[in-house]
Amino acid sequence: MADKKMVQVVVLKRKTVRHDGETYPENTLMDLSEGDAAALIKAGFVATPASLLASVSSAATCATVTTRDGTAVVQGPVETQG
Repeated sequence: MADKKMVQVVVLKRKTVRHDGETYPENTLMDLSEGDAAALIKAGFVATPASLLASVSSAATCATVTTRDGTAVVQGPVETQG
């Protein structure tokens, strides 16, 4: 019998996965067969590390902190007016 291809996934926030007698809490890496991974991804319990990194890097996040004296510190993408 051929070996099943395994996929590494991460249990998503506020989720727990019970698989093959083991309990995996949120943020746990686990290896699953392609079929099991696809089913749990579709159900919203796990995601691949690559898909999580892609969603984080594609989100344009920006934070601004303003101190009491009016000094503003901006971290992230900044739009320039030209």
